[in-house]
Amino acid sequence: MVSLFLVGMAFFISFHARAMPTSAGAPTVGQLAPDFTLFDTSGQPVSLARLFEPDTDDSKAVPPKAALLIFYRGYW
Repeated sequence: MVSLFLVGMAFFISFHARAMPTSAGAPTVGQLAPDFTLFDTSGQPVSLARLFEPDTDDSKAVPPKAALLIFYRGYW
C-alpha cells in the first residue's frame, strides 16, 4: 500500500513539475557568469575571479579553464 502511494506521488510530482513556467532571465549554457563573491563553509569569502587565478605557492600550477555553476530553480 505504501509503495503504491509513493509511485502515485512520483507520477503526480513529475506531471506537475512540467507545468512550471519558463524563466526568461535564466542563464544559458556557455554564457559567461558575472563575478560574484560567496562565503565557503569556513566563512572565508571566495570570488569567481579568484578561482581562476594561479596558485601563488606553486609557480608550475595551471589555473582551471572553467567552473561549473549549478543553479537550482524553484519556488521557496
